[in-house]
Amino acid sequence: MTTSRPHQQQDDPTDVRQVDADVQWARQIRLTLPPRGTVIERAMRLRGLLADLVSCGVVPENTHTRPLYRDAHFLIQLDVHGMKHTGAVDHLRALATSARAFNALYRLHRPKTQPSTEIEEKA
Repeated sequence: MTTSRPHQQQDDPTDVRQVDADVQWARQIRLTLPPRGTVIERAMRLRGLLADLVSCGVVPENTHTRPLYRDAHFLIQLDVHGMKHTGAVDHLRALATSARAFNALYRLHRPKTQPSTEIEEKA
C-alpha cells in the first residue's frame, strides 16, 4: 500500500508532529460523525504513519512493547474501505491510540539531534 505524505520532511522519516495532529483529531470525534470520506482519509494517513513508526527501528521490541507491536500490525492489516461508517470511526480511533503510544515511545528513543516543532492540523 502506498500512502501520500507530502507533509513529511526529508530528514525525519517519521512525522511525529503529523501523528500528534491526526491522533488529536481522531480523539476529538464525538456523537456527530464526520463524513465517511474524511474518516477514511484520516485512517489511511494514520495507518501509513503508524506503519512508519512500527518499521523505523527506533522503538525497541521487547516484552513490554511486544503487545503494542502485535496490535499495531493487526490494525495496519485491516482495510478501512470495507467497513461501515461507525466501524471506520472505531478503527480510526484504534489506529490513533496505537499511533499515540508509538509516537510517545519514538520520542523517547529517537536521536536527540532532531528538532521538535509544533504543527498545525491538516484538514
